[in-house]
Amino acid sequence: MSIENPIISIVVPVYNVEPYLPKSIESILGQEFKDFELICVDDASTDASGKILQRYAARDKRIRIIEHKENKGAGTARNEGMAVSRGEWIIFLDADDYFSSQLLSKAYKAAQDNEVDVVYVNFNEYNQADNVVDPREKSLAARRIIEGRVFSGRELGHRVFEVLPIVPWNKLCRKSFLQEKKLKFQELPNANDVYFGSCVAFMAERNYFLLEPLVTYRTHHAHQISAKRGKNPLCAYKALKQVKDKLDEEGAFECHKGSFYWQTLSGITYALRAGGTAFKPRLDFRKFLNEEGWKNLGMEDLQEEDFFYKYDYERWIKLKFTSDTLFDEEMFSELKDLKGKSYIWGFGDWGKKFYEAAKYHGYAINGIIDENTSLKGKQVDGLTVLPCREQDDSFEYVIITNEMYGRSVRERLDSTGHSETKIIDMGDYMFHNVPIKECIF
Repeated sequence: MSIENPIISIVVPVYNVEPYLPKSIESILGQEFKDFELICVDDASTDASGKILQRYAARDKRIRIIEHKENKGAGTARNEGMAVSRGEWIIFLDADDYFSSQLLSKAYKAAQDNEVDVVYVNFNEYNQADNVVDPREKSLAARRIIEGRVFSGRELGHRVFEVLPIVPWNKLCRKSFLQEKKLKFQELPNANDVYFGSCVAFMAERNYFLLEPLVTYRTHHAHQISAKRGKNPLCAYKALKQVKDKLDEEGAFECHKGSFYWQTLSGITYALRAGGTAFKPRLDFRKFLNEEGWKNLGMEDLQEEDFFYKYDYERWIKLKFTSDTLFDEEMFSELKDLKGKSYIWGFGDWGKKFYEAAKYHGYAINGIIDENTSLKGKQVDGLTVLPCREQDDSFEYVIITNEMYGRSVRERLDSTGHSETKIIDMGDYMFHNVPIKECIF
């Protein structure tokens, strides 16, 4: 084992992950395979992450720390770590995730035995909120393609991005392969791993996939890198556009077209639904897509036969021709003509979208009702989310965004002393083109 010439380099971007960083580092230092260096890039953390790194570095000479004075993002951090890495092989890990103790030993053995450029490993998802670990199993059809054999990205054709997840922490890469292909992470606020992971997937000629889950990916917590994705949905487009350009440059678009469409629909949907995506950025993003984005991605005018996956045509139609712009200015103009207080019933996904749109268009919401006990007491711009029976105020209208609940809402209103309150069913307006005045019951 050589500190100056390790076999494997592990690069970890670190930003404000104090609660999870020790487990991540311990999972690396506890590897059965010992000949590695750990490069941690502290991206100007404001919590105790930097001190934790220094404490571990004092104990183990294999740890190297790069410190940023200002936050530059995970893409930049990974690129800097990769630039100074000394290993023949390189793998990335996010600082809130962790490795199995056998990851390096099994991945490196597979790389040596099969003489490949990339070894993929399967992973578990750990839902932090629910404390549930969910193994990400491959379908039987995917296993048939990849199990126990060397394969190229080209062989996977229209399934390449589905079978080979593009996340940075599920693959051990030969560094000379990355250098030859000049692959780096995009320096975007989010979605900065899409281009790198996609290019590795379709450009590598020799891959091997270990189906044993050897990484655990932690989800549903505020510290994860992807939690910021909703703040700038345009990043998803920029990442996907560069993937499209590279596929075209390499003459590989037709081979992987179906997979690119699948990935694009998934990425754009995720960007629109991600936490923190407010109404105005969503509106601007959809407007941009309709004006030029879909065209630039080669997805402006498609037919059902253009898609590899049967349900992708429906996803494309839904994304391209329907949107939360259904909560439009005309609708709120009609609502403003109604006299009296209006409450929202339900503060789930659609309820939040409606609230954000109402705020944007200057329509006053006077209260929020939700029967979910986990939301009870939540403060939203000075409004307190409460179940119907605890609403002391009287209100003339309650707005629902799911027409399936109209009857049960009516029963609950009647049983809690709000029998005079009228229901405005926005589901009828959005999905069935019923005029607002006919949506009041």
